[in-house]
Order: sequence, then C-alpha cells, then structure tokens
Amino acid sequence: MNIIKIVCITIFLLNASINTALSQEKTEQIDLKTETITLKVNGVGCSGDANRILSNIKKQEGVSNCEIVKEGAVTKYKVKYNPALVTKKELYAAVENTDGCASQSEKPYRVKNK
Repeated sequence: MNIIKIVCITIFLLNASINTALSQEKTEQIDLKTETITLKVNGVGCSGDANRILSNIKKQEGVSNCEIVKEGAVTKYKVKYNPALVTKKELYAAVENTDGCASQSEKPYRVKNK
C-alpha cells in the first residue's frame, strides 16, 4: 500500500515539474519579441482624454509600456508591445473605441498613422 502511494506521489510531482518547465519555456519565447510604435491620435481635447486613451492602451494584453510623448491637436503615444499577443489593429481599436470626454456614446478619437 505504501509503495502505491509513493509511486502515485512521484508521478504527480514529475508531471507538475514537467508542466512548469514547459510553461516557463513558452512564456520566455513569447516575451522575447517586442516592438515599439508611435500612435498619432486626432481628437484629443484635454489631458483627461489623453489619460483615458493611455489607460485603454495599457489594458491591452501584450502592452508592456505606453507613454504620452506629446499632447496637442495630434497627441502621440509611444507603445511598446508584443506582436504575438496584440496586433496593431487591436491597438488602433483600443484608441478609437475609447469613450469621449463629453459623452460616453461618442468615439471621437482617430489614429492618424494606420
């Protein structure tokens, strides 16, 4: 009876360690490749707008960093992301689907450099 318990525990531990090793290897492969893009966005009227867009970009899986480079008529965001986890189109959508400051039903922001 004790031998069966030992065998079962050994198999369980081996399986757990193999799964952990495979998971770490896959994560390391995905994390290796990052790209940086500068998004130029029209329609940003105030710092509240700029920060709301910033927040939506940062929520995207695969975005490791986002910062506002320039505020103004055309606001620029520097985005570091992993293209294996998020596409440029998804980043554009995150910007363009951000609710407007005056009305949540408005979607006034447009990415200029698609």
